[in-house]
Amino acid sequence: MIVKIGLSLLLIGVGAVNAATPNLAKNGSFEVKAPASGCASATTSMYGWNIVAGNIDIDSELCSTIPADQGNFWVDLTGTGSPGTIERNLLTTVGKNYNLSFSFGGNPQCQGGGDDTPVKAMNVLLNGVVVGTYSINVTGAATNDPQWQKGAIIFAATTSPTVLAFQSLNGTGVTSPTVCGPLLDNVRVVLVP
Repeated sequence: MIVKIGLSLLLIGVGAVNAATPNLAKNGSFEVKAPASGCASATTSMYGWNIVAGNIDIDSELCSTIPADQGNFWVDLTGTGSPGTIERNLLTTVGKNYNLSFSFGGNPQCQGGGDDTPVKAMNVLLNGVVVGTYSINVTGAATNDPQWQKGAIIFAATTSPTVLAFQSLNGTGVTSPTVCGPLLDNVRVVLVP
């Protein structure tokens, strides 16, 4: 089922998608112009995406021992003590349906440290409206196991472009700000045939 919310957007559902369909979320696995060292902390710019709040970490197994779900790189939406929000414009066609899919996990490397919480959470927004909140509890997880899971939302475009954003819900209101937040990888937005 597809539902439009507010001025612009969407709804939640899951549908089959042809893997050959072009991905509107360019650099959705964060591989393009990735850091040569394997990681970049407190990043405020990233190819294909705008960082519109706080900062993020671009990371890889090479740097942190956490494997990506797709390719080599992933993003921790909580940068160095700062919850980040990333966004990009999607060239959608008004009235068409799109399938947004992504991998999300939690950075398990701060367990028991400071005020870090084991529940890592993020919002997904379309045109500034929260369309989903995703969380994962990393209690007891190995330090290299983000427990990757899949998320999916089908939405009807009511504007062009459609603004897609991912917002960390970790890293605020703590006395010792965490650097371990929700992880994101393999973002895809494709036209539903």
